[in-house]
Amino acid sequence: YTFEVKGNKIGGGEGFLIMFRCRGMMEARGKPLKKHPPRMQKQKPSLEYWWNLGGWGNTRSKVESWGGKAGADSKDIIKAKTWYDIKIINTPKDYTVILNDKEVAKVEDDTQDGMGRIGLATWSTEARYDSVIVYGPDGPSAPVKANGKASLTWGYLKTQK
Repeated sequence: YTFEVKGNKIGGGEGFLIMFRCRGMMEARGKPLKKHPPRMQKQKPSLEYWWNLGGWGNTRSKVESWGGKAGADSKDIIKAKTWYDIKIINTPKDYTVILNDKEVAKVEDDTQDGMGRIGLATWSTEARYDSVIVYGPDGPSAPVKANGKASLTWGYLKTQK
């Protein structure tokens, strides 16, 4: 799958955490984040990846992992009040991380066939995320007619700020 999102740092000491290939219980540092449904409890071992953009006091970026292959070290930092185009291309054999249309790294990694959930988070930062899209190898599908759909309501809510 390909995971695309726009991120905007409002303030704080770090940047964005873009999570992918998340499987199992998601027990951060050995502690469950919440009670999980049985289907998640059966996914062993746990596996999590996150692209830490502007981490370590906003001094660098890197893909970190519990149970997989980390990598993609870069000197990218995240400036406040700037929108960033973030993209992760995930395949069964590797993942590629792209920031503002520039390939940062491609990491060969076939851990658990690249399967898993996605997520968005922050650490010591306030941020906005927008335009989240996830699609398969054939690219994004045709747009859905917004008439009566949640996207129409979401668009309305966004204009009210």
